[in-house]
Amino acid sequence: MIDTPPTPAPTLPAGPTTHGWLRYVGVGYVLLALFVTFNLVLVAWGPPARGVASWTRVEGVLPGTGGLEVLAWVGLVVIALGVVWGGITRHQWALIAAVGTWIGAAAVSMVLHGAMRDVRFWYVAAASVAVAVAGALIPFEALKRLMLGLGWFFGWGSVLAGLSDLAFGWPTVLIEDSPRYGRWLSMVGLSVGEVASLNGVTPGRVYVGLTCAILLVFAVRAAPGRWTWIMTAGLVVATLWSFSRTGMVAIVVGLLAALIPVQRVRNAFGWVLAGLLVVILLPLALSAWLATTPITDGTTVWRFALWQDYLSNPQVWMPFGVGPKPSSLDYADHAHQQFLEALAVGGWVGLAGVVAFVVLAARVAVRVAGVDNRATLGVVFVMGAIFQVDVVTFSATYAVLNNAFILIVAVVLSAAGLVDRRT
Repeated sequence: MIDTPPTPAPTLPAGPTTHGWLRYVGVGYVLLALFVTFNLVLVAWGPPARGVASWTRVEGVLPGTGGLEVLAWVGLVVIALGVVWGGITRHQWALIAAVGTWIGAAAVSMVLHGAMRDVRFWYVAAASVAVAVAGALIPFEALKRLMLGLGWFFGWGSVLAGLSDLAFGWPTVLIEDSPRYGRWLSMVGLSVGEVASLNGVTPGRVYVGLTCAILLVFAVRAAPGRWTWIMTAGLVVATLWSFSRTGMVAIVVGLLAALIPVQRVRNAFGWVLAGLLVVILLPLALSAWLATTPITDGTTVWRFALWQDYLSNPQVWMPFGVGPKPSSLDYADHAHQQFLEALAVGGWVGLAGVVAFVVLAARVAVRVAGVDNRATLGVVFVMGAIFQVDVVTFSATYAVLNNAFILIVAVVLSAAGLVDRRT
């Protein structure tokens, strides 16, 4: 009997290499972007945290201007390093260009409309491109360690902050802003009266759900193990305590999508992209009908009415949209749906940018499925689910880099490097 050598594992095409020290630049910038958002949280916590957060809030200056300015200028350095020494692949450059088009279009639209001159939007555009470049600089193995560490912080960190608020009244992370959470629990037989939602170590309960969903789905697929499951428990508890329906749905959608054996599916990219677009667009397309169904409450009816307000506004569909301002004064000052928000504030160019990012992200997720255990695929479908809210918001009262945007871009750009990495 003749022994045959084992079949070698499939490899990916060779591509440019990155200087080893640049991985620390990428990780550092992603952490800095998350830290600027976390500083906004510290403002609400009061002393002694308020002193640490003061650089993001300056009297007479729009909220968040200081932190965004720092992110933008540091981001320009990161971009320059990536261009000169980063060894960034063509797939990654395409994604970076999509991010720049998506976010930059809103700032350009602002100028063309002449209605606002808010420098924060230029800072957000520069920082967003820098986040994409930073993600491209992070090797996937380093990204896994980063995401696991963030999972502990945002999961159990939020839960412990909530328990501390219950026990000692500090930090202020439990918000009793609505009786609807008690009503939701009563539907499953729990009569607990009014219940506070958990903001945790994020600016709000929706942030908790979006952030934890991405971290949970990624960790379960990329690094399963005993400690991962313990970390995941914290992410689940934090999401449930936040009462973020978007986060809960995103976890389910992401975990189910990550089970798809795309390596065995013919024309997998076409099917994945079609499924992703359905997840993103179906609720928007059915919003008028969904508002009259028994599954809704006051907040979902309001959300569907908001979408209809944007969809019925002819100015939203113009080449440059309405710019970074509300579609009308009857509802919120942003669309609460990412495709609709990109179209409204950035016009056709902004919508083209976010659609291009979704298409390229789906392509990357399919191509690396066998290498990253479909972790990127799961995250991409989490992205589709959480696009029912906007993760990049341009309004006079709200300009910040959302945690979800930072993590999605970092994961997709890092995974894109696997497509052309050296074998």
